[in-house]
Amino acid sequence: AHELGVETNNFKKIVPIVYNLRQETEGKTFIGSPKVLQILGEEDETVPYAGGSGKPLGEKYISGDRSAQIWSEQNKCSEIPKIETYFDETTKTLYEGCDNNSSVVNYKVSKAGHAFSVVAGVELRELIFLFLTDNLHKAVHSKDSLKSLEEPSNSEQMPPEEEEFINVKIPNEAPEVLQVIESKLNDIVFLMFESSEPLEVHI
Repeated sequence: AHELGVETNNFKKIVPIVYNLRQETEGKTFIGSPKVLQILGEEDETVPYAGGSGKPLGEKYISGDRSAQIWSEQNKCSEIPKIETYFDETTKTLYEGCDNNSSVVNYKVSKAGHAFSVVAGVELRELIFLFLTDNLHKAVHSKDSLKSLEEPSNSEQMPPEEEEFINVKIPNEAPEVLQVIESKLNDIVFLMFESSEPLEVHI
C-alpha cells in the first residue's frame, strides 16, 4: 500500500498493515499524498517497528514512527502529533491539519508481531472500515470491547474445513476501496478497487 501511495496519485486513502516504508523511500519524491492509516506490530520481526533489516529476506525498513512522519510531511500536516496510549499499551499517533482535509494515523500495536486481528479492543477489519468511511474517531478502544471479542457466540463459529467470505460494502467513490473481502478461514483480506481510467499497479 505504501508504494501505491508513493508512486501514483490514484488513491485517496491507503491502509498499510504491518509494513513500514522502505529505507530507499527516504528523500524520494512522492507522487501521491493520500490519507494514511498505518497499523504495525510492536514486536514484528518480519518488518521491525524500529526499522532496520527484516526477516527472513533482510529488506531494509524505516521505523514505523518515521514512516508516519514522512507521510505527515508529504501531506503537510501539523508538526506535533496527538498521541494516545490505550489500556494494553497500544499507542495511536495522529497527525492532523493536513492539506486536502487529510490525516495520517499510526497504530503501534503492543506485544503484536506480523499477524494480529485486534487493535486495542477493536477488530482490525472494523478499524479499517471506520477509516475508509471517515469514522475512525468512533473506534472505542476499551477492555469492555476486548472482552466481547474474546467471547464469540456459537453461531459465529465455523468448521475449520469450511471457508466463507464476508462482504463489507464501502461507499462507491472511486478510486477508493470499494469492498473488503475477508476469509474467516485464513484471515486473507482482499481489497477491490474501481477507477474510471485504467490503472497500472505494482505490488
